[in-house]
Amino acid sequence: ALEDDSFRKLMTEYVNEISDPKFREEQEAYIRQLEANEEVPDGKSIIRPCKGFVIKCGHIKKRDGENLSTKLFINIVYSEKVSEPESVPETTGMREIRQWSVPFFLGPLRMEHDKVQYLVPTFDCCFNPKSLQYAH
Repeated sequence: ALEDDSFRKLMTEYVNEISDPKFREEQEAYIRQLEANEEVPDGKSIIRPCKGFVIKCGHIKKRDGENLSTKLFINIVYSEKVSEPESVPETTGMREIRQWSVPFFLGPLRMEHDKVQYLVPTFDCCFNPKSLQYAH
């Protein structure tokens, strides 16, 4: 669908609209209202993660004999609301290894502009801060 000029134009207009600071302010006000009125849906919670870093992924695929390059952004963020990573020792033969469980939350796919204003599929992936500490 992103190869269709009319679709790409509509998507660009949509991304520009939701990227507008006014829209984000309205969205934040709505979320604050939900919190204040205790109207957050059951089983859901609002997380305001701290910024981490971005992973830029590239993918080359063949279509009609041509190599097409695409990219994907994964914003790595963190919050204490995500469970801490855990490890369990496990013996394999004569070696002891650790089995790790690293909880995370993955936000919905959205489109963001890259530095040259192309639309790029983007996800937010939220970990506990200890997960990022262990990764360093």
